Amino acid sequence: METKVAKNSLAKAANAVTEKKKEKTIFDIIEAGKAQFAAALPKHLNSDRFTRIAITCVRQNPELAKCSVPSLLGSLMTIAQLGLEPGVLGQCYLIPFRNAKLGTVECQLQLG
Repeated sequence: METKVAKNSLAKAANAVTEKKKEKTIFDIIEAGKAQFAAALPKHLNSDRFTRIAITCVRQNPELAKCSVPSLLGSLMTIAQLGLEPGVLGQCYLIPFRNAKLGTVECQLQLG
């Protein structure tokens, strides 16, 4: 009986470890911001398309994934407000810069 309880406890502990909250990736964070982008985008732009383009930019430049989340989302929100698409046709670009003072990588928006 005791071994059954011990096995049951071990199984619960193993399940708890595997079911720990998964850390959100930058892709999850961008996807979660889709509603906010939709509110900022002009009517001629689709929030689904904007989100896919933003995720593609991060996949094409992995340094962007190392950027601080506020700087990346801030740049994306500014792009959305301007009605531009990052990387497509050279309208604007997301560029990662190292901030030596803070020891972080920050995303900056550059117009094309």
